[in-house]
Amino acid sequence: MKNALCVCWAMPSKLPEKIKILSFLSPSREEECIQEYGTDHVISGRRIAQDVKNDALKIYTRVVARIGAERVRKGKSLRESLKYKNGFSKWWYHLDSVKDCEADPTFNHLIKILSIDKVASEMSADKLILWHADSMIVEVISSKYPTEHHHTARVSLFYASLRAILSRTRTFITQLYYWYMVKSLIADTECDVELVLEGFWDWSIRDGNGTLDDRYFKSLPGILEERGLKKAWFLWFSPDYEPGMKNRRVKDVLLTARPYNELLFLQKYLTIRDFGTFWNFHPAVTYLTFSRKSEFRKIFFENRFDLFPLFKRNLACNFLNSSLPNCCLVAMACGRAFARYKPKIALTFLELFPYSRAFYIGARQGSPDTVLVSMQHASYSREKTYLRLDPELEFRGRPDDCPLPKPDYVFAMGELGRTIFEECGFPAEKVLLTGSSRYEHLQDEKSHGKKARTRKSKLLMVATTDRDLEMDMVEAVTIAAKRIPDVELHLRSHPLAKMEEHPDFHKFRKQIQSTTGTLEEDLEDAALILFTFSTVAEEAFLKGIPVWQWRSAAFNGSSFRDIEIAIPSFTSVSDLAISLKTFTRNPQVFSPSLEAKTMVERMCFYRTDGQSSTRIAAQIQNLIMSK
Repeated sequence: MKNALCVCWAMPSKLPEKIKILSFLSPSREEECIQEYGTDHVISGRRIAQDVKNDALKIYTRVVARIGAERVRKGKSLRESLKYKNGFSKWWYHLDSVKDCEADPTFNHLIKILSIDKVASEMSADKLILWHADSMIVEVISSKYPTEHHHTARVSLFYASLRAILSRTRTFITQLYYWYMVKSLIADTECDVELVLEGFWDWSIRDGNGTLDDRYFKSLPGILEERGLKKAWFLWFSPDYEPGMKNRRVKDVLLTARPYNELLFLQKYLTIRDFGTFWNFHPAVTYLTFSRKSEFRKIFFENRFDLFPLFKRNLACNFLNSSLPNCCLVAMACGRAFARYKPKIALTFLELFPYSRAFYIGARQGSPDTVLVSMQHASYSREKTYLRLDPELEFRGRPDDCPLPKPDYVFAMGELGRTIFEECGFPAEKVLLTGSSRYEHLQDEKSHGKKARTRKSKLLMVATTDRDLEMDMVEAVTIAAKRIPDVELHLRSHPLAKMEEHPDFHKFRKQIQSTTGTLEEDLEDAALILFTFSTVAEEAFLKGIPVWQWRSAAFNGSSFRDIEIAIPSFTSVSDLAISLKTFTRNPQVFSPSLEAKTMVERMCFYRTDGQSSTRIAAQIQNLIMSK
């Protein structure tokens, strides 16, 4: 097996000498593999992945766009066949169309496949040996290379589909119960509304001891009220979204909303008959018919690979789970609420996510004259594929006249966000640079200096909602810092995903201290930030705190990817350990310059003057006056 390549997700058993190993192992296992087989024979998949991500991005977005748009059956596209009476297509509720690279592993699998292809091609491999690979990766690799695989992780499509149907059933029961409780406990409200805000009770907005606390719009509602605008929230009752909030009594959660007349619960506009949408499997049957057509299967042929196995399970299951019927409920409720109140403006904070798509569809149906606007709620990179659209096929909906449901205007956080929205297809005049209310607390952070420190350097790891991805960073940092006595490890979990609940975290509990304070308190004491992707990194950078990135073989969601500032980034534990030693000796060398902080401010936040909400309120007034 002179030209064989072994690709590993787990430590292999005895292999022939001098065989090349492409490692997708965890950081600790990769170090062991290097110790056993030597650096000459072990290639890091993390390192190779950085070279293929742009190609993976193009292929992934092209294939997803074509799944919905390619005309196949009787000259129709899949999304055209899923149009319903209000003229919009249910395809846009399907999770594959969302390209959620955090929840859906397809894009990350494709990065690994192209990494394998790059190494195999360069060494002219005549055989690939896959250890503990996902069955989807095995099927795709086997379509191009002779392949031997061991301990392949398989999930039956039948059982995956059964679980999807069970999840639909559970959601049906849950939503029916929530509907009943909202109808029973929340009184009908009559009010004059000019502007409605998107919200979820009680995780995006909740009772804050007598006042409404909106996590995303912050001071904006108060500023709008001061300007004489009559506002209200169109709320979806969602009490079990946040960790630690799932065991509360539904009645207690709803009663906290009663004192506020401006809270309009969308579930009140549903009828019992609307819940029949959960038992409409026509979209799934339509997809099944398409999937059997040879023209449809040709969509998935890229670079001599058949990529259909990557999409097959999700395409089927996302037609069977609760995503489509749940979005249908939202659209129906919004349609009736918008028809009743006919607001001049509707403002969302979830840009192009499925819920907002349904929100836009309902608004268009119920009140066509309402201007729809979305405020960017977090930073993006071009590898955060939610905003990676084909301008023609998806944004404009050509050639089948099935465009993506979208807002009329976008309030962009910074120049990078504005550019990404324009690349999606939004006209430049429809993307307004305002900053985001969510980050109005950032006021002149770039001028803040760091305090002198006499104790250990606090290294703060900042996690996202993707706990599996973050475990890679946690493990790498723990190993790298193990023999550096001047470093103290801290971890800040995302509010919606506690790293401490990950099954592998127990291995590191003794070395890592979990933080429980506010973000401001954590950043105040931090000497160094380690992250994979998080807006916290950009916030810390503005404060003058050095930020380092751990780059895995998965997508890179950090804005620093697309900003012309070179921050230290690592794919190797040994390189990270060397840099940490250098940092403990002279941390000031790594402090961001004023010029770099100014660029990050402009690209990511526009301005850190605390006036984002004021600018957004002024733009909303301008839009109302222009009508």
